[in-house]
Amino acid sequence: MGCANYTITFNCVEADSLNVVYIVLNAPQYSSPAQVATIKQKWSDGTTTSAYFNRPVTMKANGISQFSSISGLESQGTIPADGSTVTLELVDDNSFEFDTSKHSFKYLVSNTQYTESDINTLIPLLTTTSTIITTPTAAGTVYSSTFTYSNPSDDGYLYIVWDLRYSNQITLDYDASLALTACCSGASGTYYVNGTSFSKATMVYTDADLLTEASDGYYANGSYFRELDSALTVPLISQKLCEACTGAGGGYYAYETNNNTFYKASEACSDTDPNTGLGGFKAAGPGTTAELEVGDILYTNEFLTTPITGFNLWKHYLIPGASYTVSAKLDNSGNVLEVVKCFL
Repeated sequence: MGCANYTITFNCVEADSLNVVYIVLNAPQYSSPAQVATIKQKWSDGTTTSAYFNRPVTMKANGISQFSSISGLESQGTIPADGSTVTLELVDDNSFEFDTSKHSFKYLVSNTQYTESDINTLIPLLTTTSTIITTPTAAGTVYSSTFTYSNPSDDGYLYIVWDLRYSNQITLDYDASLALTACCSGASGTYYVNGTSFSKATMVYTDADLLTEASDGYYANGSYFRELDSALTVPLISQKLCEACTGAGGGYYAYETNNNTFYKASEACSDTDPNTGLGGFKAAGPGTTAELEVGDILYTNEFLTTPITGFNLWKHYLIPGASYTVSAKLDNSGNVLEVVKCFL
């Protein structure tokens, strides 16, 4: 019987190519002063665990502090294998404070290439990972979450997003043309701002995803107003004090101050501490202007229910619309006993 020779050729398993796009979105307020966090990503299929993709990120004023990509074959380096578990992490580096009620990790598998200019199109398509685990370490707290990378259609892109924006729901009063109307009788509505407070926001939105900008005009929160003008480089103008509201229900003036008190009017006038947004309110009288006058009563809120406890000491007040500040001496019932102008 003769011998037979056989040749067996084993074909290499072909891995699919993938573009992994790393994106970090941040609230603009985190850029001043600039806050830093470290983003990390790895994958594991139960047998193989990759090294970390690891990069420090400095928050930017435009809200997009990272938009970069790597390309290669699935399971190569930090590019995950199909079916593997992808771990996303953020280390706060003792600079940035992650808020688990606002910030999240997100991802999208897609065959569409999105660029930085398409970010508003991409955001609604993202899937949010479920559980966020918090782990304190010596270098800073680590926040992590996972998802399963599944790509049966061999799509070409995996978008990984650290969403560090801040969507804050607030009630604001609006008028298209007048600040006074917004402050006193504006149309009340639910809005969303991209900061921890109205004063720190850089834009007002009508949706929680911060995709639809509100209409131009004036927005007020009862004490302060800000103008939104989309034609400006910085569209949301810094807040200003609302002026007097008048009408059947009376009205009030709002003033800015801080916690400091002094024994002398001159000492109060020299107070240069940054304003903290604390204030005082009075009914629109006895005078018809925003000036503080002897005989006025200052309250802690616009409802004029709780008088300020003054301890017969002096406080430094900013008068809305005036070119000067004043020192006012108050008793424990909020009565203005004396007033001294402090010219700027």
